[in-house]
Amino acid sequence: LPDWLESIKKVGGNEIIADLNAGPASYLKTWGATTSFQPGENIALKRPTKASKYEWSLFHNFKPSQANDGSVKTRWASGWNDNEWWQVDLGATRQITKVTIEWESAFGKDYDIQTSHDGTTWTKVAEVRNGKGGLNTIKIADGSGQYVRFQGIKRATKYGYSIKEIQVFS
Repeated sequence: LPDWLESIKKVGGNEIIADLNAGPASYLKTWGATTSFQPGENIALKRPTKASKYEWSLFHNFKPSQANDGSVKTRWASGWNDNEWWQVDLGATRQITKVTIEWESAFGKDYDIQTSHDGTTWTKVAEVRNGKGGLNTIKIADGSGQYVRFQGIKRATKYGYSIKEIQVFS
């Protein structure tokens, strides 16, 4: 190790050795800052929802309210079509800064996030193209409304859109 450090010092000088020495302290400082992190309030949690369709049978259902119930063990599953949607009523006009979507294996490849003040006229505030599923975080630069809607455009699988949990932050 001393020989390796000496060869690095010859190539990069004392500055690179100082950077290497500061690495552990920088890591510990960053890690220490995360202990006080508090996520923002999910303003969509358990608020009233609607959707274009939802999947159901005698044995199970995947109602819209299961996408914002605070549990990733439940989910909303749309009809097996492109262009399905899910929306939440926040109860009052709010500034929207971020939306997170945790997908089940049937996810949206292309979709928009929209807001509305009246639940009728919608404004696109973000778009996702070539989505990969999993947990998506969509930052909203300039959005406000009483309603927030996921508007599917194209599915990634032959099944519908399947959202375990969607969260909205102000």
